[in-house]
Amino acid sequence: MALSFSDDKVSYGNNGELAEFGSGKYAPAFENEVFKLTRDNEISKPFLTPYGFHIVKRLSHSPVSADRSDMAYQFELKQKIQQDTRINNARELFVKEVLKQVNFKKTGAVSDADLFRFADSVIAKPLSETGNAAIYPISGKIIYSFDKTKLTGKDWLDFVRSYKGNLELYQGENNRALVDKFITATIIDHYKKNLEDYNADFRYQMDEFKNGNVLFEIMERNIWGKAANDTEGLKKYYSENRSKYLWGESANIILFNCANKTIADEARAALLNGSDWKKIAEMSNNNIQADSGRFELSQIPVNIQVKMAPGTISETVVNPVDGNTSFIKLVTYYAPNLQRNFDEARGLVINDYQNIIEEKWINDLKKKYPVKINENVFQSLLK
Repeated sequence: MALSFSDDKVSYGNNGELAEFGSGKYAPAFENEVFKLTRDNEISKPFLTPYGFHIVKRLSHSPVSADRSDMAYQFELKQKIQQDTRINNARELFVKEVLKQVNFKKTGAVSDADLFRFADSVIAKPLSETGNAAIYPISGKIIYSFDKTKLTGKDWLDFVRSYKGNLELYQGENNRALVDKFITATIIDHYKKNLEDYNADFRYQMDEFKNGNVLFEIMERNIWGKAANDTEGLKKYYSENRSKYLWGESANIILFNCANKTIADEARAALLNGSDWKKIAEMSNNNIQADSGRFELSQIPVNIQVKMAPGTISETVVNPVDGNTSFIKLVTYYAPNLQRNFDEARGLVINDYQNIIEEKWINDLKKKYPVKINENVFQSLLK
């Protein structure tokens, strides 16, 4: 029937079958009726749109993906959005606003007719120099200006040659459309590179980044790096404060963190069978992280009991948030309040030593740059 009666030049040759489509592909009058069909093989009643009468049979339905990690669907959605005329409308309004902000002006030094004529010439002469005034008299003339920037005929000709030479970009636009694209591309590029001059919020944010980077560098030079590299000072501070650096209840263990429970169970079984723990991790394709060392029990995701014998391999523990699964092999258990040596306490000592250096540095700054408070203004803020 489609071959005999359908006026649809796209689908009639395929027995009336349309390619899969989603919302926004066809006129609302057509889609509204089509999407009322709730079952496969359901047939609509005849309905009228500006294109004629239609009878539609639903063949299949694909639900909208709700998976944000579905990159293929995300790409398809992005392409649809970029091609939507509403996006173009918003973009055009934005470009008009930017043109006002940058004080864009046409100089009148070159007529549109000459712009178009030499645009055709630059394509007909692909090896010619766009800056050659003998061939292109408009090359040195200023055709547009904005802020402190001037666009010459050479800039226009370079754009035309580059744009028309790119088969992925060029879609057969006429010269009038190319002028609009030239202006838009140039203005938006300038706007992006000088956004701080036009957007106060962005300027404030960039100032925060710059100040943050400066502060980070100052702290690194005067406190963090200074503390970490002052080995003698660290050892002296440790010796004077040994009682601060005691172990809590702790254990020497081999700790396994696995991507999921299945991998953890396989690794645990291999360890029980005598496999080397390092080899288990190496052969896991980065699905297992294994480490050995002394940890306080509060740092270990697995519950360790005092009565556990050395060599015990714990059951697996699954993190309910991300499915990461852990287990341990106990080597040695230690009672609390044992002394940490300097190497064991080094990280804690550095942290405390940094605080001492920072406090002294701030006090020196206060002496060098005394702070004065205007009490009247301060009190007014409290009211």
